[in-house]
Amino acid sequence: MRVLLSGASSFLGLALAKELLDAGHEVFAPLRDKPGRAGLPLTGAGFHLFSGDMEDRAALRQNLERELTAAGALPLDVCFHLAWGGVGQRGRMDREIQDRNLAASEDMVALAAEFGAKRFLFAGSQAEYGVTLERVQRGEMPGTAIDERTPCCPISEYGRAKLAFSARGGEMAARLGADYRHLRIFSVYGPGDHETSLVASAVRAARTGETATFSLCAQQWNFLALADAVRALRLLGEAEVLRTDGNPVFNVGSLDTRELRRFVEEIFETAGKPASLAHFAPRETGPEGTPYLAPDIAKLLRNIDWTPEISFRAGVRELLSDTVNGEN
Repeated sequence: MRVLLSGASSFLGLALAKELLDAGHEVFAPLRDKPGRAGLPLTGAGFHLFSGDMEDRAALRQNLERELTAAGALPLDVCFHLAWGGVGQRGRMDREIQDRNLAASEDMVALAAEFGAKRFLFAGSQAEYGVTLERVQRGEMPGTAIDERTPCCPISEYGRAKLAFSARGGEMAARLGADYRHLRIFSVYGPGDHETSLVASAVRAARTGETATFSLCAQQWNFLALADAVRALRLLGEAEVLRTDGNPVFNVGSLDTRELRRFVEEIFETAGKPASLAHFAPRETGPEGTPYLAPDIAKLLRNIDWTPEISFRAGVRELLSDTVNGEN
């Protein structure tokens, strides 16, 4: 496949680019303010990195056309759109930032279709559902598995914008003759994740045997290893036909859902340290509440030849090994 991939420098995007390249696909990746390969440890004739800003469509179009023409890679086959600004706590509540994301994403659908892409895959989010521990405890939402038919009630502007694009993107893609696939991604962890993530923080503490304090971690949670996540995304992009039942949304998560506290304790146990080093205490709840992640991924499993292969314990062992080798 000839793939246009936005967000290739992100945690998920970098891993997806490598997954696509390893599978023999050709990847065209716009990168804002980074016209060279600096910072992206990817090589090979199939990887085309070029300067491109999602908010400057004219320049992005010109540079993409130049790259595709030079590579003799017209038309495109697939577009994975992962680029999205304002993912931190403050940006997630900023309507202006999220509206800009929406506009840039609409431009990306049009751009991909202009260069022949017949499939458009968008990185949505579990935040679109708006299921929180507080809402479950108040009886406003059931504490059952979340499937693609679960009503969405996002709290953040981030979640609202991602949800809005599930309709807009689908309408645009259909009008332009492309197949739209909306991927609601839950919690992915692995090498290269932000150092402040819960898993990364717990791995550091477990490695050194330090006491670490976390929130109560009383909500249900679901972790999917990065390698399993990008394999699922690749297969969703490769599939010419998916059984959507009239709904282009696919939950992307694992089969391992349990209380978040149990995951934290398992990190310490995997490192050979007592779980008692992890302390759990009440913390002030952020503006989005306490996310409650319990995805039903049956639809994903029905559509692609995939199942998560990396257990949480095995994924943590890899992270602990990376820490020992000074790579994390």
